[in-house]
Amino acid sequence: MPMSHTAFKRKFRSLFGGSPYGEILKVRLNYVRQLLTTTRLSVAEVAERSGDGLHVHAAAKF
Repeated sequence: MPMSHTAFKRKFRSLFGGSPYGEILKVRLNYVRQLLTTTRLSVAEVAERSGDGLHVHAAAKF
């Protein structure tokens, strides 16, 4: 079913209580948290695996 970008964001927010981008960030940060607490990977390695190409940005998030 075709849907405009705005309509999708409204529907998503009504179903999940947040924006699509916010949900993606939550999932990524949970993955990063899991990797940092259950592996011996460096912040740079975790950043790369989590899709954050610049580990400097990833380090600033923690």
